[in-house]
Amino acid sequence: MQDYDADYGRWTNARENRIAELMKNKRIIGCTTIAAAKYAEQIALTKPGIVLVEEASEVLASDVLTASSPETKQLVMIGDRLQLRPEALRMVIMLSYE
Repeated sequence: MQDYDADYGRWTNARENRIAELMKNKRIIGCTTIAAAKYAEQIALTKPGIVLVEEASEVLASDVLTASSPETKQLVMIGDRLQLRPEALRMVIMLSYE
């Protein structure tokens, strides 16, 4: 099991380094909301001028801002506002009754 953990750690590290290398020096980054959350640190370190986020109608703008940096001049959120709405209020209500 220790060998597996060590191999998995090396693989994860190599994958994250490869993603960071691919994003390095990019002026425009495009991704889904899930990728924006998953790679928020790498995107912020890339310091893109423009961030395009798809499926954005499902989240609040504040949730996507974590993928930007002070150098980000434009955040473009693409989504169908009639398809899936953000469920922040519903989530607050659910958490208050648990």
